[in-house]
Amino acid sequence: MSAESYPDYNVLDRMEFWDDHTRQIVESRLSSVPQPAFFTKEEAATLRAAVLRLLPQQRETPIPVMPFIDEKLAKNRTDGTQYVDMPPMQELWRMFIRSLDEEAAHTYNKQNFAGLDGEAQDTVLRALEKGESRSSTWGRVPAKRSFQQIISIAAMFYYAHPEAWNEVGWGGPKHPERYVRIECGRKDPEEPGRVG
Repeated sequence: MSAESYPDYNVLDRMEFWDDHTRQIVESRLSSVPQPAFFTKEEAATLRAAVLRLLPQQRETPIPVMPFIDEKLAKNRTDGTQYVDMPPMQELWRMFIRSLDEEAAHTYNKQNFAGLDGEAQDTVLRALEKGESRSSTWGRVPAKRSFQQIISIAAMFYYAHPEAWNEVGWGGPKHPERYVRIECGRKDPEEPGRVG
């Protein structure tokens, strides 16, 4: 779904329906992008490039996903699940980034993933997803599950941002009484209609 699906919709026009605490949280997502505290400058550049390929954006200023992933890892906030055959989350993300750069070096003789063009970046990501990467780093984890966790966390931060809510026409957080039509396929009165 493209950002043009709801061209005249802005979820921030619905802020009057939110309580003060919710409004403050949403406003902070727009104004307070965390500074990198976990990743090195080089790691951050690789991850930023990967996220833009995993979650392509058709907007002038991309939603800042990488800084929120960095903040989560810097504070060691986990999702409460640790698979027995997978490393801790902080280590998994560093392995993912290192393997992207290693695969870029093996396949394209480039120093890092961020230096590749979009098509080459997609090829590297597909190799990691399928467990076909030549990176010895990635070979130490179950590729499919690891890749799913990475994408899931990146998507979580993407869709926690009001710009993404505009993209899908979601009315944002509301009090339960504001949701009057909860059945599949029915819209609340203030929800937008999709164009195209």
